[in-house]
Amino acid sequence: MQKRKGKWSALKDLITPEQGAFDPPFMVLVLVLLVIGLLMLFSASMYTSIKENDGNPYVYLSKQLMFAVIGLAAMLFMSKVNLKFLRKLSWPALIVATGLLVLVLFYYKGTGDFKRWIPIPIIGQIQPSEIAKLSLILFFAYAMDQYQKSATERKSLEPTASKFAKWMIKGAAPWVLLGILAMFGGLILLEKHLSGMIITLGIGATMFFIGEQKFSTKMYVLIGVCAVAVVLFFLNKPELLGNYWSARIISFKDVTSDPQGDGWQTIQSLNAIGSGGLFGQGPGQS
Repeated sequence: MQKRKGKWSALKDLITPEQGAFDPPFMVLVLVLLVIGLLMLFSASMYTSIKENDGNPYVYLSKQLMFAVIGLAAMLFMSKVNLKFLRKLSWPALIVATGLLVLVLFYYKGTGDFKRWIPIPIIGQIQPSEIAKLSLILFFAYAMDQYQKSATERKSLEPTASKFAKWMIKGAAPWVLLGILAMFGGLILLEKHLSGMIITLGIGATMFFIGEQKFSTKMYVLIGVCAVAVVLFFLNKPELLGNYWSARIISFKDVTSDPQGDGWQTIQSLNAIGSGGLFGQGPGQS
């Protein structure tokens, strides 16, 4: 009985938060954004839903509302999870995400060269790039907390630390994180998922900034200049990137170059803003 109690106590510690503080402003912000998103979705999809579902305007809204409720439940659950558990989850999450990003290149559901979804019987399909974003946040937060130490902390940790930990503590951590970020960006690039790659790189860059990684100012400037130079070069020479990339870049520079293809969404957005102004025409009038 004593042994079982010990296991239960360990499990309880794992799912009990270290700090039980609730953040009402953040919760209100999430709910406001969620409600606005649902209203916009309903307004934009109502006509299509009526046309495709025998006069029922709520089909798309109800599906999205179901996922919203699941998302809120997951958020509340995760707010109760102990940070110790999340730290332990960081390495497995990184490994799983990397494996899925590789798997989707060979086993995928899609058309043409787009390799973004992994089909799963009964469940449907999953998008590895979304899992990669979550694992990136989790692992970067763990690594920055674990390996970004002061000189005093390093001296106290090094005698008992593993060789890998010592190597990371002494200054390799930022470079390892950059390598992981580049690997994720490259794998998502192979999926032909431009927006996913940009968001993933943006998440990594934001985590670096928040985590105050130990790069010199010159190194930050050099990385920034190189990134801008690469972007400007390919904006002027998009044909060097192949058909998919060049079409997206040309459409970005001139949305009218392919009004029925890559420029469709942008043109429709401009039409909506032009006809509705800042506050729109009202629910159901778009």
